[in-house]
Amino acid sequence: MPYDKDGKYYRLPTNSVNRDKKSSFTTSNKTTPKSETSNKKNTKNSNLIRAFKLRQQDIGWGYAFAHLIPFVGIFYAFSRKTITPLFIGIGVNLSIRFLIVILMLASGEEEANFFLRYLTFVTTPVAAKVGITKARTYAKKRLYEIE
Repeated sequence: MPYDKDGKYYRLPTNSVNRDKKSSFTTSNKTTPKSETSNKKNTKNSNLIRAFKLRQQDIGWGYAFAHLIPFVGIFYAFSRKTITPLFIGIGVNLSIRFLIVILMLASGEEEANFFLRYLTFVTTPVAAKVGITKARTYAKKRLYEIE
C-alpha cells in the first residue's frame, strides 16, 4: 500500500487527469480547510445581504399592486428571501372572505361574489404593502447588525 511522507495512505492515480497530483493532496482522510468552509458561509451571507439590500429598494407601491398578478408574490418571496408579504396577504384575504361570507349568510344575501372581488382588489395591495414594510424594517435592522 502506498503511503505519503506523513504516513497516510493514499490511492495511486489511475488516469491521466490525476496522474500528476502529489500524494499529500490525495489522502483518504483529508479534512476540509477552514477557508473553503468560510467561503461557503460568506457566499450564503452575501446572498442574504443582497436580498436584504433588495428589500431596501422597495419603498413604493409597485410590488404591493403587483401582488394582484398571479405568482408575483411567490417571485417576491424567493428573490427577497421573505415570506412575510405573501403570508400577510393570504391571511388578510382569507379572514376578509370569511367575515364577508358569514355576514352575507346572516343577512340572507346570496350574491357575495361581486363584493368579494372588489374588496380583494383593495385589500391585497394594502396587506402586501404592510408585509413589505415589515420585511424592509427587519432587513434594515439585520444589515445594521451585520455591518
